[in-house]
Amino acid sequence: MFNSYGQRFSITATEPEIFPTDNITFDTYSISISNGTGLGVVIDKESKTYLNVAVSGAVDTKEQYEMFFETVAVTILTIDNSLSDEEVIDILSELGYGNEAPDIDTKTTFSDGTIFEINYIPDSNSLEFLFTHK
Repeated sequence: MFNSYGQRFSITATEPEIFPTDNITFDTYSISISNGTGLGVVIDKESKTYLNVAVSGAVDTKEQYEMFFETVAVTILTIDNSLSDEEVIDILSELGYGNEAPDIDTKTTFSDGTIFEINYIPDSNSLEFLFTHK
């Protein structure tokens, strides 16, 4: 599903690499994105729903900044494909899109328990998007 939404931005995801674990309730995956960002996903084994998703990417240039937010947009659409483009743009704005990377440290909580947040990581000059569903 990620790749079908990613076509809008000419980005694709590689085949997920599963992290071996003895956990019987969830699987953890690492996925490289063609624009240089990375994606980590935790999926409930029984329900096949996303529990946690993380996107990380360097923001040394304006182009990297845009690629990070494009990956976040595609990730949000993959999580909830009922959202319109306008709703995704609104969410990205709430999460800090358009602000300087070092100024971004935001969190949005929805009524269903979904949490989206973006944090700036100064040591690596990168941004990290986190999705959690409780």
